[in-house]
Amino acid sequence: MPTIAAPLVLTDGDRTRLEQMARSSSLSHRAVTQAKALLRAAQGVANEDIARRCHVDSDAVRGWRKRFADRGVDGVGKIAEGRGRKSWLRPERRLRHGVFSSVEALREAIELWAEHGNDDPKPFVWRTTAEEIIEKVRRGRAALHKVDATPHH
Repeated sequence: MPTIAAPLVLTDGDRTRLEQMARSSSLSHRAVTQAKALLRAAQGVANEDIARRCHVDSDAVRGWRKRFADRGVDGVGKIAEGRGRKSWLRPERRLRHGVFSSVEALREAIELWAEHGNDDPKPFVWRTTAEEIIEKVRRGRAALHKVDATPHH
């Protein structure tokens, strides 16, 4: 027979924050699910029952409880270091496309780019002539004037 974990002890402040997270429509599904699971753990619901309700393995529930014990509410919904999908984009492309899971990941990418961004600099090379650019601007202006001249109903 499996052992039942003791009810999770929450301060009033932690309970309030977890309840807000559990009701959130803007937080990640991960954070909402973990908040609901931790609230159930505080009610004394067994890890296996919580896992079944959250559609996860009971090891995940134990991990969430441990992370909560270590980090408190600030650890809810966070991906453990070294886990999760890794970006295949180089840091400069990640900066350009905004592919980051946290502010800390963004900061690390900026620092890495600043440190190594000019290791192998490449000169900017124009691939279009000035005449081609001017012609494209003319065509764009002509199209814009046609739109402005069209009567609106």
